[in-house]
Amino acid sequence: MIDCLNADSQVEVVALGDLFKDRLDGCLAKLKQDFPGRVTVTPETCYTGFDAYRKVIDTPGVQIVLDVTPPHFRSIHVLAAVEAGKHVFMEKPGGTDPTGVRRLIKAGEVADQKGVCVVAGTQRRHDPKYRETMKRIHDGAIGNIVAAQAYWCGGDMLGYWKWWDRKECQDGYGMAVPQLAVVCLDQRRSCCRTACSQYRYYELGNGHASCICPGDGRPSGTRPGRDLGPFCHRI
Repeated sequence: MIDCLNADSQVEVVALGDLFKDRLDGCLAKLKQDFPGRVTVTPETCYTGFDAYRKVIDTPGVQIVLDVTPPHFRSIHVLAAVEAGKHVFMEKPGGTDPTGVRRLIKAGEVADQKGVCVVAGTQRRHDPKYRETMKRIHDGAIGNIVAAQAYWCGGDMLGYWKWWDRKECQDGYGMAVPQLAVVCLDQRRSCCRTACSQYRYYELGNGHASCICPGDGRPSGTRPGRDLGPFCHRI
């Protein structure tokens, strides 16, 4: 949201929604501090709960919806927004299961019918350094690409969840795959200009990094994940 406000001086925030009130209050305080005069949110346009997204969409004056929540309900939010004729910026990924991905595909079709825009947070596609690198690869600077591996290395990506310590994430799922693997898959596919056939997700021993590898080419020192091939095909 801060990036959106920085990008255009005409942008105003008129409504906020979050599942938890403390998270919403913290966001509102930060926005008002950094962008005085451009945050017209009132107590009546601050919404909490699982239906907060619907109330944000229905708030008068809303033209663009930023869906930057965790991904589990993303496709529901995006579909509702485009059906209401709103432009959407959505963080990646669009869904965490086949049903969610199919719903997002439908949302894209509805957006085309309504004439509204949907932009995804695949930031690497817009990074000048990555774009220039991809251009050189596609122009043949390093020859014909026959295989590729994509890595994402980092620490606590959300700042407070410590996802690598969570038991339910030890099989390589949870937030790690949706948030990190999608970027790796997107980069690899852009590099090679080919559809995925078989991919697997792996975690390094300390859980602080991940990689996507084609086929069964498991890197040494990693824990095995599950086959991502069906998911790759859909994206």
